[in-house]
Amino acid sequence: MSLAFDIPQFSSEPRILFFLSALMIVATGLFLLSLFRVKTIPEYLVGFYLLCVAQIVLVFEAASLCHRVNEKGFILAGNLVLFALSLIAWYLGKRPRLLDINLIKSGTGRLLNTLRDNPALSIFLFFF
Repeated sequence: MSLAFDIPQFSSEPRILFFLSALMIVATGLFLLSLFRVKTIPEYLVGFYLLCVAQIVLVFEAASLCHRVNEKGFILAGNLVLFALSLIAWYLGKRPRLLDINLIKSGTGRLLNTLRDNPALSIFLFFF
């Protein structure tokens, strides 16, 4: 199965392509997660993780179907397409905040209270 167009081969450093793909995956996760009503930090972290992993799986499944898993350009193009779609969805969703500051403030306060109430947990986290 071949595509109607050829994806250009990148001769750039693999580290640059990895950085670009990782940056697009993180941005896509942030844009898509802002569309949901997340109320706590654990929900935010788990949702962000699931969206990022789902994007990686989706891109590599699409590359596998086209027999182009080893082509860096195809992987980069897939991440770019998903990033563009998430940006469009974010824009159509009336551009909600990417990260709610009140969520961070309340979560940080609860974390500090928990560490203050449980010194054993504080010691454990110090050595972790």
